[in-house]
Amino acid sequence: MRFARTRKEDPEINLIPMIDVLLVIIIFLML
Repeated sequence: MRFARTRKEDPEINLIPMIDVLLVIIIFLML
């Protein structure tokens, strides 16, 4: 919900949560 509001201000902020998701996926793959 918060990302939808920040997405209009700075598109770069939307990339931050995407990177976090990628890190979580990598961690699950390592396990």
